[in-house]
Amino acid sequence: FVDRGSFSLEVVLLLFTFKVLFPNHVHLTRGNHESLNMNRIYGFEGEVKAKYSMQMFNLFTECFHCLPLAYCLGAKIYVTHGGLFSRDDVTLDELRKVERFREPPDEGLMSEMLFGGGWAIEEARIIEEEVFFNCIHRFRERSKNIGFRESR
Repeated sequence: FVDRGSFSLEVVLLLFTFKVLFPNHVHLTRGNHESLNMNRIYGFEGEVKAKYSMQMFNLFTECFHCLPLAYCLGAKIYVTHGGLFSRDDVTLDELRKVERFREPPDEGLMSEMLFGGGWAIEEARIIEEEVFFNCIHRFRERSKNIGFRESR
């Protein structure tokens, strides 16, 4: 939600407002930018301190620690900010046991849920782009077979 420009504070406040107003319809998950280190590097800490105070930034850090790392939508769809795990046999029971009320460690399930996988960041980005484009291509091919046409 944050570290994407000079209005990150307003964006996250709006998202939190929607969550309060529509708790059963808005689902927020913690991502890698909802961590202390990333907030310092990419500017959210400076933005909040410039607009409010360090105390307000510390409150955001506490809020980010409370965000879920993942959830199951409709008991069918697993949603998380990250991506693939470094091992194939990760279970939902293991994920439920992850202590989220802290900063992410350098490795482990929590980090993989936030950062996207058991690979180096650049390697993961390249793989994710390739997987994404392959999925899009397969979807387009299947859509043609059932009568959907692309709009131009």
